[in-house]
Amino acid sequence: MSNDAKRLLAAIPIESYIQRFVPLKQKGANLWGLCPFHSEKTPSFSVSPSRSIFHCFGCGKGGNLISFVMEYDKVTFPEALRILSDYSGIPLEERFQANPQAKEEKDLARKALEWVYREYRKVLPGSPALAYLVSRGVNEKTIEHFGLGYVPPGESFLEQRLSLSFSLSEKPGVIAALTDAGVLGERESGGYYQRFFGRLLFPIFNTEGKIAAFGGRILESKENTAKYINSPESKLFHKKEVLFHLSHAREAIRKNSYCVIVEGYFDVLGLYQIGIENVVAPLGTAFTASQVKLLRRFTDKVVLFLDSDTAGIDAAYRSLSLLREGGIHAHVVVQNSKEKTDPFDIAMRDGIEAYTLIDSAISELDFFLWYFFRYKNDISQIGGKRSAIKGYFDEVKQLTSEVDRVEYLKSAASVLGLDTKVLQKDFSRYIAGDKSIVSQSAAPSSGVNKSVEKAKLRREREVLYLFLKFPELWTEPAFLKNILFDTPSISLLFHFFHERIQSGEVWDFERMGDVMQILEDPGLESEVAGLLIEFSDFDKITLPSARLEVERFVVQKEIEGLSSRRDALQQKLQAEERLPGGAPNQIVAELTDLNARIKREEEKIRFIKR
Repeated sequence: MSNDAKRLLAAIPIESYIQRFVPLKQKGANLWGLCPFHSEKTPSFSVSPSRSIFHCFGCGKGGNLISFVMEYDKVTFPEALRILSDYSGIPLEERFQANPQAKEEKDLARKALEWVYREYRKVLPGSPALAYLVSRGVNEKTIEHFGLGYVPPGESFLEQRLSLSFSLSEKPGVIAALTDAGVLGERESGGYYQRFFGRLLFPIFNTEGKIAAFGGRILESKENTAKYINSPESKLFHKKEVLFHLSHAREAIRKNSYCVIVEGYFDVLGLYQIGIENVVAPLGTAFTASQVKLLRRFTDKVVLFLDSDTAGIDAAYRSLSLLREGGIHAHVVVQNSKEKTDPFDIAMRDGIEAYTLIDSAISELDFFLWYFFRYKNDISQIGGKRSAIKGYFDEVKQLTSEVDRVEYLKSAASVLGLDTKVLQKDFSRYIAGDKSIVSQSAAPSSGVNKSVEKAKLRREREVLYLFLKFPELWTEPAFLKNILFDTPSISLLFHFFHERIQSGEVWDFERMGDVMQILEDPGLESEVAGLLIEFSDFDKITLPSARLEVERFVVQKEIEGLSSRRDALQQKLQAEERLPGGAPNQIVAELTDLNARIKREEEKIRFIKR
């Protein structure tokens, strides 16, 4: 046994650690409780303080404290040592013997963040942040559970309190730690300012329940001001390895045997308030492999309950493969309502509806059937059907089980009204490299649609490139409100980089390779690398020219949307005209309005100089 393991086992009473997760009662020389590793009604889980061991007479699991951590948190031996080291404050020799200064800096950073957390919680009562929470229906119990706070707008709020809480020798280190953690920002003219000023503050805890970072929400919408910002990466905070609320939700996740995944802070608050405690949120648009690995410690089942808008649906789609590869089975909430809603609004409006939506979440298979054959494509048209089959085949190709592949193809054949053997034959040809079965269009001139789709994809990638090259474009409200991408990977990347800009992060365009490393998705990394190479000839483009290009793109997308609606109405009109009584007047009127709107948008493009 290593020296680290010996020191930790000698220093940490096994009963005090285990009682954090399992209620124990004294019975003779030992403590007893319900086993955390299997379901039981009569306590058979025993802890012996004198021997520093545990054993369950029901399932047979047992060992020392390190064994408990490894089994309870589903971690390796070194990871268990790290957890116990963080819990006890006892440094690991292997970690810190070569760099004791690193431990001192980390300890001071933790102390500084915990102090800030307490200070900002104190000023919540009577603040605009509390009034905002009350106006949205958040109750006192929820506020207390999440430890919400408020950052007053005063310039010197923290500075005045620093001297009262830290010695003169500690103060420089505390300021450095708070700057590294993104709590303080450094002015070019000298001095510091509160980075989250005027915001409702959400503390972010690591898996062990220790403060690691903060998130802040603006209380009054302001032009060119991000609604949410998060702490940047720091000594204590690695965004891709943290899930909001996991430290509090872990017991509820174990109890329910699954976890609900939502997008944002308020979504977690809303579901928790109506009794759904097994809920967490990634601190970004999509999962990372590290977050999936972290979640896998506690469950192998999740329900994705994301916003019902385009970004939310595409995020769910992108997350499924990553979850599957990480050994997690996912279901997805699909809302039938045309109204764009998020979990918080649903929970506040009708808690029963939120429970119903989670209970009726559909499997990965059913989601892909809905996504490709209803949401993304019009399979009443031969071109739409072929496009849907191609996307679906790409997903089926990723499945490693032949049984799963057969089931997926059988289900798709049923939706499409095809013989399963026909679809299986086409799939075999497709994965063998024959793309012709899904790349043809309805018209004989199949190359036309293919070239159009290729041009649209290139245009979307070009626009994303311009946003990466010119961060000033992220401050254009009209662009951010109206921009829309049809390609899921481009849409996901756009929202990913937008969130980082909102969090106050900046990057050197010439060092985009460094930024790519945080994507943790080989497909997305390849996408970014590809567009950086493809559009390298754009290096001489200026900001005004880039702004005009994006403006043209936004208007063109509007025209495409209106034209698609017009085409659908014209088909409906033709069908209605064949019925007795002719076409309804409202269809004709709507078509007239659409034609006028399309004409106006086309005029806009003529006046936008290239």
